[in-house]
Amino acid sequence: MGATSEAGGSALFELAESSLKPIVFLDEPLALREAAKKLHEAATENYERHGHANSPEVSHYFWNEADWERALVKTSRVELEQLNLAQNGGQCFELSSRPSTRFHGDVVACVGDVKSQLASGGTVYLTAASLGELERYADICREYEVPYVLGETEEAAAGFTAESATESAALVLVRAPFAQGVSFPEAKVTIYGNADLFDVTPSVERPSRKIRTSGFFADFAELKPGDYVVHVDHGIGQFEGLRLIESEGRRGEFMLLRYADDARLYVPLERMDLVQS
Repeated sequence: MGATSEAGGSALFELAESSLKPIVFLDEPLALREAAKKLHEAATENYERHGHANSPEVSHYFWNEADWERALVKTSRVELEQLNLAQNGGQCFELSSRPSTRFHGDVVACVGDVKSQLASGGTVYLTAASLGELERYADICREYEVPYVLGETEEAAAGFTAESATESAALVLVRAPFAQGVSFPEAKVTIYGNADLFDVTPSVERPSRKIRTSGFFADFAELKPGDYVVHVDHGIGQFEGLRLIESEGRRGEFMLLRYADDARLYVPLERMDLVQS
């Protein structure tokens, strides 16, 4: 809310009239205006309480609401509103979004969804929590013949083996701190979080089913690759052994189950209650 500086004699918003042409982002404009109003009232009260008789007027140091609005009108600005409840004219843009799909270890379903989006002209970002997880994603892309580009600098990806990475592709593998992703259907852009494909920890509790880990451990000791097991959601599949996967900075063991058409399902050992031998 400061109006001018003693040294420069100009306000920050006056940059909007210069050749720099800054863009001002207002996150929840109505809330910002209300906060600015309260700040101005508190600053004015404090100034008048401690000021001297010959002190400049409060407007010399602080903008009021009218000054604030006049300054904003001169700027190029972007107003961000979560629900867009109020519109006071001007050009508005809407960008709908929805949570990205979670695949719970179903690699074939994930690859199929990615290929479908790429075929329709979409762009997909598959985020990883670590370099090891990123390399795992690259292995999956190679196996299922999905072209990808590595969204990492050479320094950041030192030691990364990505023989099939291309210079240009609509699937981007990148390290980013997103556990859950988001999809923008109209823009044809999807960002998958690093927990959307593999669940290191169970995301949905099923209180109606009792976890029978002790009984399963006894059966599990006798399992060998090729044995048939039953998943409560996916049906009969073949046990292919255990795989160690790193996600979100954690390492976890997964049971690999193989189904028809080479479909594979990774089941966290924390959810072994879903598998019967």
